[in-house]
Amino acid sequence: MYKSNFICCFLLFLFATASLFAQNNTNSPYTRFGYGELVDAGLAKHKSMGGVAFGSRTSSGINPVNPAAYTSIDSLTFLFEFGVGGRISQFSQSNGLQKTAFTGNVDYVALAFPITRWLAVSAGLLPYSFSGYNFTSQDSISLPAVGYEKFTETFVGSGGINQVYLGLSAKFFNHIAIGINASYMFGSLNNMQSVLFDNSATLSSYRNSTLSVSSLKLRYGLQAFHTFNNAHTLTWGGIFEAKSNMRGMSVVSVSQVEKNDTVKGFEIPLTYGVGASYSYKNKLTIGADFQQQFWSDVKYFGVTDTLCNRMKIAIGGEYRHNPNSKNILARMVYRIGANYATPYIQKSGDVGDVNVSLGVGIPFRSNRSFVNIGFEYGRAGSSAQNLIREDYFKISIGASLNEFWFFKRKFE
Repeated sequence: MYKSNFICCFLLFLFATASLFAQNNTNSPYTRFGYGELVDAGLAKHKSMGGVAFGSRTSSGINPVNPAAYTSIDSLTFLFEFGVGGRISQFSQSNGLQKTAFTGNVDYVALAFPITRWLAVSAGLLPYSFSGYNFTSQDSISLPAVGYEKFTETFVGSGGINQVYLGLSAKFFNHIAIGINASYMFGSLNNMQSVLFDNSATLSSYRNSTLSVSSLKLRYGLQAFHTFNNAHTLTWGGIFEAKSNMRGMSVVSVSQVEKNDTVKGFEIPLTYGVGASYSYKNKLTIGADFQQQFWSDVKYFGVTDTLCNRMKIAIGGEYRHNPNSKNILARMVYRIGANYATPYIQKSGDVGDVNVSLGVGIPFRSNRSFVNIGFEYGRAGSSAQNLIREDYFKISIGASLNEFWFFKRKFE
């Protein structure tokens, strides 16, 4: 009864937090383009390790990045994870202009549990992308018989795309695991542009655009793993997503013209990723990932010439001195990582996103559950060629609850 009630509460919590995901988690002007800022699906632990996850296989946490990893969960374990995050961003241009912004939001919520010793499931709510910006510019224009007229142009955007996933993983021969995530994508991206003339209301105009998403995507995962001399474990992993229709619809409203244009033709790209990790007992783990997304081939507003391919590489590791020590410092997990990603929006002179991270996992008394805290510093964009550079600092806090549920008690 307790387990059933807990799962029901989780599902209610899952849908309740969906509204929180719609809030902005960014203030970047670049989220005006494409589907906004893409969010990789890793949890707080993975973010602290630079996002390394394709070859990550552990019994102490959920890995929705590679669904093949669900079978690493102990056969008596129920896992529940929840995370929140905050971000401080400083935007700068070559002319010396700067702006600082803060955002915060729910990051994820997920659970996982085994069905048998070789089969496990997971479910959760993850972000796919965010959009959030608000900036203005002032200029003037020469009009016949009027002269110079000053005007203010304003750009405002908000919203995001979320994904509820259900995953299944199976293990074979104690060395191979496969998995699949079926994700329902939903949400909306809202963009507004207005031009307001100081002395001429009739010349003022606005344009509203709303992209609503309701779609399904599949991610396939594979892992191969082997332990040598009861101490050294190597894991190779990979994921694949086929290009598919987004099933999105954009409604555009334009003033003066007073019409609504409904636009279709949206897709998500073919994606693949590969990675590997090495673990020594229950102390040291290091890993590396590579991911490629073929955005240049997908339709956006019915055309394929606005986006470009995205590549990401990541490295990271974690260390735990002694899991059985009475000293909490010795039982804590220490993490470090870095990653680099190229943009999927075509911007001349953009050097991409560089990110470094640190984190700790603080165990509960049971030594099975953790509070994971991660810190990230990154730089995105460039201030060259009149572009905007973003320097950001992120903090991620996640609770990973690991409980024994699936065992029978015996009474003498």
